[in-house]
Amino acid sequence: MATIFSLNPAINSGCTNLQIGQVLCLATGTTTATTPIPTGTSSPLPGVQTTCHHDVAITFDDGPYIYNSIVRSNFAAVNGKTTFFVNGNNFGCIYSVENVAILRAAYEAGHTIGSHTWSHIDISTLSDAQTGVELDRLEVALGKILGIKPALFRPPYGSINSRNVAYLNSRGYTVVEWDIDTQDSLGANPGTSMNIVRAQATSHSLILAHETVPSTPLTLTPQIIQHIGTLGARLVTVDQCLDIAPYQSVGSYGTRDASWVC
Repeated sequence: MATIFSLNPAINSGCTNLQIGQVLCLATGTTTATTPIPTGTSSPLPGVQTTCHHDVAITFDDGPYIYNSIVRSNFAAVNGKTTFFVNGNNFGCIYSVENVAILRAAYEAGHTIGSHTWSHIDISTLSDAQTGVELDRLEVALGKILGIKPALFRPPYGSINSRNVAYLNSRGYTVVEWDIDTQDSLGANPGTSMNIVRAQATSHSLILAHETVPSTPLTLTPQIIQHIGTLGARLVTVDQCLDIAPYQSVGSYGTRDASWVC
């Protein structure tokens, strides 16, 4: 598809060696979110970002999903970070016990959570008011689950127009697409996807993949990570590679109540 404009808290039994600004270790061994220290500018970048300013960002769309832990393990093995662009109700409800646990584990591991709309809808077909509803519903959910409001947005299908971009920028979002599409969601097998990556990857690539495609976490992601290593590039989050803050606001985790439904 042609491009159109888109810390693992080190907790041991003694609750020591914490990563500053990420989690607070309690005597019970549970964790609660505290305020991460944003880096980079807090203002959205204009237009649509398709490449990193430096380093490489591998990104995963359409979650949260059951393979997220495998993705995280792949990055943990090389001390890398990634960005998950999530939906509210796509491959399951974001409020499910399982998905809440997935999101919190990813967030506490230092990965960035971005917005991918509530329902994975093509926003180029929507009015600004309709797009606003998609943003609002996901912002509310991520506020309850993680205490955050995202600063990164990726349009489903990479479909977006200049009016959408202007509206998203006005809402404080940097719009992120990619310069390499692994085409995993289009049915490409890992071998085909790796041919694309090998042919196109640079030391500042922004790569699109999907955590919902079984072969991507299991087979493709380790291969991409290995190849990026040969380029001498670091694996970072999108906000890090663009020198912007990951979130518009950060607070504390919410407590589940009757409103946590899709």
